[in-house]
Amino acid sequence: MTPQPPVAAPAPVPVPGPIPALEPCLTGELPYDDVTRHVCDFFWQNIISREDLLAAPPSIKIEVEGKLGTLVNRDTNQRLQLPVISQVVLAPNSMELAFKSLMDERQHKKMNDFLNGNVSAAVRQRRLIQYQHLRETDSFHVLGPDGIAMLPPVARGIMANSGHNRKPRVRVTHDTKTGALKNQIIKTRIADLDIYSPQTAFDCRISINAEITFPEDASDFEQIDEPPRIKDRMSYVHQFNQIDLTQVHGSNGKVHELEIELMTDKLIEQGMLTKSGQDNCYETLVGAFVNNIRLLSREAT
Repeated sequence: MTPQPPVAAPAPVPVPGPIPALEPCLTGELPYDDVTRHVCDFFWQNIISREDLLAAPPSIKIEVEGKLGTLVNRDTNQRLQLPVISQVVLAPNSMELAFKSLMDERQHKKMNDFLNGNVSAAVRQRRLIQYQHLRETDSFHVLGPDGIAMLPPVARGIMANSGHNRKPRVRVTHDTKTGALKNQIIKTRIADLDIYSPQTAFDCRISINAEITFPEDASDFEQIDEPPRIKDRMSYVHQFNQIDLTQVHGSNGKVHELEIELMTDKLIEQGMLTKSGQDNCYETLVGAFVNNIRLLSREAT
């Protein structure tokens, strides 16, 4: 009798579940995020490559902020409509757009609850989120030629290149409760980058500004004839991002704003490491900033 081979055991039935060791693509590395890369390039062009800004004295600070709001077509006064269904970066100066950085009271409360909940969760599980409640009052004074002459040459150069024709204004900020003077700042625009987000209630305008400390008493100059801006601000700091949720009483009544600020000293530090070919987390740092913009825009929708 011819020996027979053993009967093979039936093949095991695959059990559905996560695929082990699944690589993100054929190279094994996650491709870069397109929106984040464009924001990286924007910062590189307008900050990291600007020797005048990098060499500025301590009285001039570079501010990077992302404001949630809506991009508005100036012709129709309606929110921008483009034939896209996902988030896109708009080419600078490609369209005549306004930006309205407002949210309603319901959205403001929703964001307040969301951010407070994350402060509590971070205490138990993750890196701490620092919280601060500020009440400040802003007034504005117009600078004439004599006031401009008090500024350092690099500040005058930044202001001259800003593209604004109106006279510079000094924002004077006091502590609303104590009346103590906090700062006197001339805020000058350097560049803007708009991100259109059709799936959420909000778009975003990322702005780079120079904040120039005015060295003299601004009250010696003409005050703008408008009510002061009384700000009730809740500020949340996570790693190198500061999220400001603000209620403002001013000439336009009561408005609500949400801004995400990237700590520029770290951005410049990582940018310079990149420039010199050293290990860095420049794109990761910018990616966290972009992710916070996305997260908050979705949560507020």
